[in-house]
Amino acid sequence: MTFLRQLQGELKKLFARKRTYIGYVVFLIFEALLLSLWIYVGARTIRGSGETKLHPG
Repeated sequence: MTFLRQLQGELKKLFARKRTYIGYVVFLIFEALLLSLWIYVGARTIRGSGETKLHPG
């Protein structure tokens, strides 16, 4: 129980600063960008080479 109280106090101190929110938002935007690029490039790769590699001829 002591750990949870200490963690709660540390999180309150961390998010009391405005910079924390800015950094968190930038991190989320960056992760969303990487995920969308990963999905786009992966879908394009599968679409382009999937027909030759997935079906043995």
